[in-house]
Amino acid sequence: MSDFQNDLRNYVESSASPVSADEVMGSRLATRRVDPSTRRGLVVALATAAAVLAAVVGASYFINQAPDQVVPIGTTATTQASNDPASDPTVTSTTIADTPATPSVPDVEPVVVSGLFDGEGPRNALVTGFVVWDASGARLCDFLNESLPPLCEGAWLVIADPDSLDLPLEQSQGVRWTSGLVEIQAWYDGNRLVLGGADAALPNAGDLAAVEAFVEFAQAPDQASVASVPFGDQVVLGLASNTVTTLLLDELADPNKWSLDMEIFRARTGPFSALALVEPPFTVTIGSHPHCASPPVAPPAGFETYRRVSLQPETTTSCLEWWTVDLFVDTDGTIGAVTMDLYEP
Repeated sequence: MSDFQNDLRNYVESSASPVSADEVMGSRLATRRVDPSTRRGLVVALATAAAVLAAVVGASYFINQAPDQVVPIGTTATTQASNDPASDPTVTSTTIADTPATPSVPDVEPVVVSGLFDGEGPRNALVTGFVVWDASGARLCDFLNESLPPLCEGAWLVIADPDSLDLPLEQSQGVRWTSGLVEIQAWYDGNRLVLGGADAALPNAGDLAAVEAFVEFAQAPDQASVASVPFGDQVVLGLASNTVTTLLLDELADPNKWSLDMEIFRARTGPFSALALVEPPFTVTIGSHPHCASPPVAPPAGFETYRRVSLQPETTTSCLEWWTVDLFVDTDGTIGAVTMDLYEP
């Protein structure tokens, strides 16, 4: 035995390997007897097999990752739903690059009534206050006094459509109110709170058609212009909430019939006529409205449920220039009452 073989045997026997020295030696001798060209072929084959095995293992690792880890953003991948070959494939798609994240909506903090008087104009608002609802209409108030029934104190806003209120209300002597602070989501049109939203504050096509016909009639009253206005068979004329007279349909074309000869109204002397007040430019509003800088005025008795379509001057420099002509429209679209109002000097 050569010196190399003796050294190899001594090393194997001194190690902890479970393989015997004879096995190692046999393997060593067998390897030395392989033809060089054959040995090179075996090395290439072993290297190729190792490379294939590494590729298979690597592919298996990536295939078994979560789809959002391996699918490029904005593409689609197909993964197997389960290990069962008969299960249907599930398509998983990521759209991070194509679809922006939904922005978070910050909570809206409620404001007190006076907080809306900031010059920012019409907008949606969450307002906190006390509701007081009497014959003249409903208001949201900063405070209530301690009388019974309570009265509105501090800043206030008219609620244009109080029939939309869904709140528990106390009641006494014809007045309703909320016993505590409430929050109301409404459209603030710069002058009033409209519970039904911005659209509810706007006149519809029927309202505008009636207003246009009424203005044309007011400027040139005659039988032809009367026929274009959707008047009822009889029309009540009034000052503020007071009924003054009732005209039949065939009397409406006479402008003298519209002249209300009242001695005193709003500290002014008559006669008063709604036809004489209507002069552009004016605005058209729906529902209850303030009496310039004062609380709203009730509709005339019997017209509480009618749609209130109001004409008011577009711009004024003081309440002395303010006026309103209110058309009270029934559910069938006919005008049952026309009232006018002024502000006290």
